[in-house]
Amino acid sequence: MQRKSEKREAHAQQVSTQGHLPAVGYLRQSQLIPAILPFSGSTLWRKINAGEFPKPVKLSTRVTAWRVEDIRNWMTAVNDLSSGAQQEAQAA
Repeated sequence: MQRKSEKREAHAQQVSTQGHLPAVGYLRQSQLIPAILPFSGSTLWRKINAGEFPKPVKLSTRVTAWRVEDIRNWMTAVNDLSSGAQQEAQAA
């Protein structure tokens, strides 16, 4: 039987090797960086404090995670913003 830490590591590897988000659930910081997000943990928390990234959810006293839906919505919004900026630049 696998221990919890082994299960977490296996899940983290699964997320990072697949290169995409699971359908539903929560992701911890170690699963987000660098597998999904191209910046450091310090930048992540800076973006959270500036309101540029979704706030995490406290699952327990020592466990903080992000809803997959929130991450997916943020990625869509960032992609839409960059696509709009590229279209404006091409039109000019």
